[in-house]
Amino acid sequence: MSKISFGTKIIPTINQSAFVATIGAMVRDKSELLHEFSRVLLFPEYFGNNWDALNDCLCDLTWIKERGIVIVFESISHLDNKTQEILIDILNEVVQFWNINNELHDIEIIINE
Repeated sequence: MSKISFGTKIIPTINQSAFVATIGAMVRDKSELLHEFSRVLLFPEYFGNNWDALNDCLCDLTWIKERGIVIVFESISHLDNKTQEILIDILNEVVQFWNINNELHDIEIIINE
């Protein structure tokens, strides 16, 4: 089951053979955030560096072979409120998508505060 968790020092519940991607605390704006997603999740070259493209890639992930995928955010507190809101909305949509279409991946998203 895919899920999103907020807190501090959360331990992933997906097994140890999961693909783990960490978005560092140094990300300060939308551009850096999208670049970091692309880098740590190995997005294809066609990634469009916008919110729609982020949603599309997070709902695909066919290039990642592991069933379990854990995305850990060290912190999102440096992002402005609007960017945080859009990010959380997209992540919630992604979790809902993978809960319905769970034959390929289980996604766990951890946002440390």
